[in-house]
Amino acid sequence: MVPFRQVADGLNRYVQNHIVSSMSGLPAWGVGALSALASQKVESVAASITEHPAVKALGLSDGQNIDIDTLYKALHEQAKKSDAVIDLNILGLRIGTVKLTAADVDALYREIRNA
Repeated sequence: MVPFRQVADGLNRYVQNHIVSSMSGLPAWGVGALSALASQKVESVAASITEHPAVKALGLSDGQNIDIDTLYKALHEQAKKSDAVIDLNILGLRIGTVKLTAADVDALYREIRNA
């Protein structure tokens, strides 16, 4: 288990280094800013996550920390089977598409562990 602050910092670093870095202009500004703002609001985001019925039922959090090892293993297995394509929308505007692979799951896990 790792603290939510570490997860937020690692996730923000992943977004900045692996997603925003491949964008330009207003989309890069929007995604970068939203990632940084979400990272700053980690307490309220963590509260929402820890109260989710699935998180409770699976024992993925103790309220202060989250089990990224269990999440990593499950996500990595699924990512090896197929990529995930995500449409990025900010304020109702479609700004692009991101394709995530097993390599992205690995990179995100490293960013969180090293945060």
